[in-house]
Amino acid sequence: MAVVIMLFWLIPAITVVGYSNQSYQYKDSLQMALQLGRLDFATMLLTVLTVFLIIVSLISFSYFRSIAEKEAREVAAEVAEQAAAEAASKMASHVAKLVSARVARQEANRIIPPLVRRSAAEWNEFASDGASQNDVADLRNALDQGEDNGSSR
Repeated sequence: MAVVIMLFWLIPAITVVGYSNQSYQYKDSLQMALQLGRLDFATMLLTVLTVFLIIVSLISFSYFRSIAEKEAREVAAEVAEQAAAEAASKMASHVAKLVSARVARQEANRIIPPLVRRSAAEWNEFASDGASQNDVADLRNALDQGEDNGSSR
């Protein structure tokens, strides 16, 4: 576009310089328009139109760029929210697994030692009552099979 504007500014100057001889006969319409002043009007009209189009294009570029930036921000925020929600969900499930494992360990540590001590005390009491090795073996076999033969504890 700038080249076209420059040509319209240069053509009148070139034609005036090239045809400065007063006795020369005008052979083309460009020479005639230049001498009558019509070419100056067309040049000025095209220049004003070009400046107007440049201003409009700059304004529209700024407008569309701002719309694109706004849309990009909205999409980026939406994607970031989804990624954050997904990461939070994964982190929550991981933390829940860790907490449940820790709670299970704590409960096992709280419940199992007294059971083991009570069981050991029962075995010691049973053995100290003068039970024979056969009685102890029979009781162990019955407990391993899940049966209780009705013996006293």
